[in-house]
Amino acid sequence: MKTGPENSGPGPADERNEQEIKARSEDVGRRLDLFLADRLPGLSRSRAQKLIEAGMVRVKGELCSNKNYRLRAGDPVGLTIPPAEDSALEPEAISLDIVYEDEDLLVINKPRGMVVHPGPGHRRGTLVNALLHHCSNLSGIGGVKRPGIVHRLDKDTSGLLLVAKNDLAHRSLSTQLKTRQLKREYIALVSGRVKPALGRIEAPIARHPRHRKKMAVVEGGRAAVTRYRVLNTLVPTAFSCSTWRPDALTRSGSICPTWDTRWSVIPPMPKAGGTLCLRALPSPRPCMPAA
Repeated sequence: MKTGPENSGPGPADERNEQEIKARSEDVGRRLDLFLADRLPGLSRSRAQKLIEAGMVRVKGELCSNKNYRLRAGDPVGLTIPPAEDSALEPEAISLDIVYEDEDLLVINKPRGMVVHPGPGHRRGTLVNALLHHCSNLSGIGGVKRPGIVHRLDKDTSGLLLVAKNDLAHRSLSTQLKTRQLKREYIALVSGRVKPALGRIEAPIARHPRHRKKMAVVEGGRAAVTRYRVLNTLVPTAFSCSTWRPDALTRSGSICPTWDTRWSVIPPMPKAGGTLCLRALPSPRPCMPAA
């Protein structure tokens, strides 16, 4: 994720970064905020807008606080990027299972039971608190020294999470996820024998009418489509409660189930841009064979 001098983007977190860029012929008529976000890969459009509003942008040497300003050929645009602010969140020394790390990003194996972002009822003990303690070289996401969580996992879902250490990495990874260059795969352990073994589930998903922290099948909710296939059906005697490993789902070990129940191992595949609806479905619910 290296760039040349002009496109170097925001600098280190402890330095005030001064930039000057000249508008080219192809930039004529472009909005100022879009121009800055395009020419400085480490700067998002929303961040550029905030800097313009804060009086950190000059056009032809004059302060410009209008994000809608249309550029003219040869316009010199000056930009001051202040040092990233410290996060208001408290760093905590929490053990992390780090699968990969370099100067731009981390891949974290998030355990079940860990909340990703602090919120009401979960101000401490979250993944973000742990990352703030672990990462000493955060250059800032949106002007704040914080890790950039590229995608989320629910508290009770385990799995790999991508974390960006700077704006450039965050924008790049988010774009790759949006354009499906990065793919997410899920594995679910479902009670009972799922039939058919290959199918599609369609159901409207929304907040549960009474339990607001949960999602449920609700009439008028957002349309959701999830394709699935059964990898394996596990019989009760195949389980071991003392040797649980996530990668054992397709073999024999798993969490301790109800011993008189068969369990199905399913990798659900939500439609691009859609909501994963397998967890929100009441049981039983009919499934349609795959088209």
